[in-house]
Amino acid sequence: MGVLHLLLREIESSTELSLHPTISCLCWKSQNHDGLPLGIQMVGKRWDEGHLLAMAKALSEVTGPFQRPPGY
Repeated sequence: MGVLHLLLREIESSTELSLHPTISCLCWKSQNHDGLPLGIQMVGKRWDEGHLLAMAKALSEVTGPFQRPPGY
């Protein structure tokens, strides 16, 4: 397990315990040879899921729908 994975796991655990809503969205494809998707995780204010969902919807309208990379 890498350091980045451990850090992300720690962040995820802390947001679950604090009751902050979180959402992960696919954003763009990487610019290297494999074209794998890149994601972003957003954390909102407690009890403010509506604002977080609106931000995720706005992001998806800009980035477009997910498209599977060739060969996957």
